[in-house]
Amino acid sequence: MSVDDDQWKELTAEMKDFFSEFDYNKTGLLGVEEITAILKSVGLRCTIEEVREMMSLVAGPTATEINFDQLMQILKSHTHQENEEEMVKQAFNTIDIDGDGLISPEDLQCFMQSLGEDFNIEYAERMLRFAAGKPKESKERVSIDLDTYKKQLNSFWVKEAEKNMATDSK
Repeated sequence: MSVDDDQWKELTAEMKDFFSEFDYNKTGLLGVEEITAILKSVGLRCTIEEVREMMSLVAGPTATEINFDQLMQILKSHTHQENEEEMVKQAFNTIDIDGDGLISPEDLQCFMQSLGEDFNIEYAERMLRFAAGKPKESKERVSIDLDTYKKQLNSFWVKEAEKNMATDSK
């Protein structure tokens, strides 16, 4: 659910209508069942437990109901996550030169050379073996899929955040 500003305004208006319809007693608050139904209406398939968790993030750990602004916080957070997911997929697809759903050593070499890097196939193979968790001495040919690519990116960003926190605490 990637949205631009105009779509966000439309979604907000639509959500106000949904929220009002479900707010039978006009308290300005809705419970987990109603929020789940609203999220499903915009294409987000969430379990009751997932909705409870989202509600606790915007309204506190003991929240059993949320208001309209908190519902919109949930939606905004979800659209931000989906935008990041789409960017990761686009980056993966850019490196996956042959479009087979895997980054092979040849894909990685070709991509890096297109950036002007002097990048040989042996180095590409070593990098991909490392990304796949294979020993560096291994001569096994390795390609990585989107899930492995995501895990490596996540691992990188976690390490960067830890380094920054360590630097900030000094």
